[in-house]
Amino acid sequence: EIIHTIDRSHSKKTAALNVAALRTQAKICVRILELFFAGAILMDEVDLVLHPLKSELNFPLGNKEPLDLTQSKIGKGFRWEIPFHLLDALFQAGEGRMAMALHGSVEAEAVLAEIKSVVDEGTRSKVLQRTPHLVLLSRTFYKDKMLPILI
Repeated sequence: EIIHTIDRSHSKKTAALNVAALRTQAKICVRILELFFAGAILMDEVDLVLHPLKSELNFPLGNKEPLDLTQSKIGKGFRWEIPFHLLDALFQAGEGRMAMALHGSVEAEAVLAEIKSVVDEGTRSKVLQRTPHLVLLSRTFYKDKMLPILI
């Protein structure tokens, strides 16, 4: 973070202020680490405590910055649409319908056709099941046939 903050500065004065703020943050981090190493703690449900999305043991330092792809010039960013597009590929292949529009993307249509072809192949070879919904029955088939398309 230190290098990125200094790189973003446009003047020597701003860079000096950023370096001073980062030094203060580093001193705080050192003090926190000293407390951790000198103390002891008893925890229950450690899997919940250490889980990055469920725990409240986060001590962010520095300015708040939006996550990648969360904002765009026209509103919400692509980050929130990515899961829908990934699921839509499987809905299109399995049920022939999608929740999100393609907006005329030739590349997207080609990828969808390829996924549908692989899903059809998997159904024929009984490594995918279509009812009650699309179900993967073989991890090997996923790794060998489906995953390369998704990457």
